[in-house]
Parts: sequence; C-alpha cells; structure tokens
Amino acid sequence: REAQTQGLNFILQSKYRVQGLAAPTGSGKTGLALALGVINARKSKRTLILTETKGLQAIYAAEGAQMQRGLVANISGAGNYDCHALELGGRYDYLTVSRGGRTKCDQGPCNAGLQCKLRDMGCTFYGSDGALQRARDASIVITNYANWFSAADQSMKEEKFGEFDTIICDEGDKSADVLCNSLSIELDLRDVAHLKKATGTQTIEQWIGWCRQLLPSVESELADYQAEVKSIKASGGQLPATLLADLRTAQ
Repeated sequence: REAQTQGLNFILQSKYRVQGLAAPTGSGKTGLALALGVINARKSKRTLILTETKGLQAIYAAEGAQMQRGLVANISGAGNYDCHALELGGRYDYLTVSRGGRTKCDQGPCNAGLQCKLRDMGCTFYGSDGALQRARDASIVITNYANWFSAADQSMKEEKFGEFDTIICDEGDKSADVLCNSLSIELDLRDVAHLKKATGTQTIEQWIGWCRQLLPSVESELADYQAEVKSIKASGGQLPATLLADLRTAQ
C-alpha cells in the first residue's frame, strides 16, 4: 500500500530517536510495523511491538505467524500458560488447592523458590522451548503494554525479553494510562472502611504513616518464610501447601 510505503520511508529516513506516526484504521499499520521489524532483522537488530489490548496483539501474531519460522514471537504474561507441575499428576499438584485451583505459570511453585525440573525443559513459559525463550531468540517480539510494564525496571525487562534496538508502540497515546494502571492499586469503599477500622486511621496521610511503620515487620516476616522454605528444601522435605500460600501472600 502507498500509505505503508510512505510511513516506512518516513521512519527510516528520520534523524530523530523518537518518531510519531498517525494513520487511520485500515491503513496497514500492522504490516508497516512488521515490515520495519524485518528490515531491522536483516541488520541483526531486534524489534519490540507493543499493543494496548490482547486482541490487537493477536492480530499482529496472526500476521507474524505467516512469516519465517522463529523470526517473530508472540508472548503474554505467565498467567496465560499452563503449569504442568501443578496439573493433576504433576510433581506439585498437591499445591493446586492453595492457589485457588489455578494451574498457570504465574502461580508455579518455582516462583516461591521451589526447584522444578520443568523450568529448564518442558515448562510452557520458562522452559528452554517455552514462550519466554522463544521471545528471547526472536528478532521481532509482540506483546502488550501490561506485560512489558510488569517488569519493575529496565534491567528486569532485559533479563526477561532481551535487549531491543527499536520499540514500536501501537496506539502509543494509551501507553501512559496503562503505565499508571500498572503502578496503581485500586481500593473500593469496603476496602477503605476495613483499613480505617483495622489501622485506626482516618486520613490518607495517617494510613501512609501506618504503612511505613508496618513495612519492617512485613519484610522480616517475608525473610522468615523464605528462610523456612530454604531450610525445608535443603533437608529434602516436602513443603506444606499452607506455607507456600502464606509465602505467596507475603510476597
């Protein structure tokens, strides 16, 4: 399409580090972004494509699936992948109840410090043939803003996905809102009423002060849980499901 060619030339010929491109629906932005990724790949450069919604991410993934095998990887959060260790018959299936019946990788026992052989091979997310490794190996990676922002800092992003030479933000005007949402905690009126009663506070300032006073004890409790898990693992014992549930809550 002519619009795609114009947009691609505009980006490639730009001397600026950041470029904004406004184009209407149906103008071929998906193809343009993937084409830019292919051009980068030929120069041994990596491209990250971010979308606001999983629906839009799926559209990119569908087009990327038609390209050279291994060139494009589509990845979502760990909560979208099955944890074989927690499934019925898995090594840690007895922990499934403590995780509300969920058997996804974000609830996997490895996240609580347990050793899992599937982590190296066989895990749908963390394994050597899992979604995370495929993303690290790919020249073009497709994911959503929420998954990208889930890493606390840039070093965690690089460890998780690898480094990128180009980042394409589809519907970039929505990225600030998604970032704010990822850094916020929503409290409804019932939560506020419970907190006021439990902490004896009446204002936000008082509640913040209460949180700061409580933080050292929470950190100490978390350290105790982690030490107990380490001790049980060292002795070859089986971790109680209740302990892992408490550790997950503390984290």
